[in-house]
Order: sequence, then C-alpha cells, then structure tokens
Amino acid sequence: MEHHRKKLRLKGYDYSSEGVYFVTIIIQNRQCLLGDVYDNVLSLSPAGEMIAQYWLRLPQQYPQFELDDFVVMPNHFHAIIVIHDVAKDKKQVTLSQGIQWFKTVTTNAYIRGVKNHSWIPFIGKLWHRSFHDYIIRDERGLHNLKLYIAQNPERWHEDSLFGVGG
Repeated sequence: MEHHRKKLRLKGYDYSSEGVYFVTIIIQNRQCLLGDVYDNVLSLSPAGEMIAQYWLRLPQQYPQFELDDFVVMPNHFHAIIVIHDVAKDKKQVTLSQGIQWFKTVTTNAYIRGVKNHSWIPFIGKLWHRSFHDYIIRDERGLHNLKLYIAQNPERWHEDSLFGVGG
C-alpha cells in the first residue's frame, strides 16, 4: 500500500509572494533537545541558543525575509516571518526554500555540537520532514499569533507537544 503524505501548503498559493506567515517547525520524534521550561520560564540549551542564532541569520541569506517574533521551545520552534517583494533583477525565494536553508544549517551545526560538545544525539534527522505554516491575513491575526508566541513558554504544560518525545 502506497502512503500519500497530506499536502501542508495551500494549493495554488505563491509562497514567494509578499506576505506575513506564521511557521512551526518540530524536532523529529519530538525530542526535547533545545531546552526546557521550569516554572513557566524557558531555559534554552546551547542547541536551542544555536537555533535562535541561525534564525536571526535568515535575512542575511535571503534579504527579502524580515523576522518578527519567534520562540524556540524544547522540541519545536514558532516564528512570524514577513516576505517582501525583491527587485526585478533578483530571484524571489519561497518560504519553503528559506525554511529548508534554516533546517540544513541548524542540522549541520547540531551535528558539530554532538561531536564537539556532547550534545544529545538526535535519532535519524533533527527536524520533522516538513513544517506548518499559516498565512496571516490581518492585524488581529498577527496580534493573536504574537501573543501565542509570547505566552508559549508559560503554556508549555498545556501544549500538545509537551511530554512527547522526552
């Protein structure tokens, strides 16, 4: 029996077009490799700090990407990203291409952390195969997602990813 993966992207939507997006990227097997939450306060591991540092480099790699609020959680990552149109002589990059770059460089850095700093090894791949996105269509939606990101650490014990994958 052939397994068909559910398409996560909106059919027919141009993910290189100017817009505001909320993304969630999950660690494979939902292992808690990036930190922990104690008394509703997020404490990132060195790996979690590395994830944040590479996220902040995304606009250097792709100048049409502008970063908004984000949070690195123990086993996942939420962010709001703005994609701007580029000059006519430049190639427009899709949201998926930016996320793929981020996942690749962070995976390579994590492997170096395992080898050089005894970070907890991951099983198989660091990141889940895909990512979740939501196209933010208005100011109210943007406000609600900014609030969600800000409150994510204090709501960790209610999160569907809490307690999954250790």
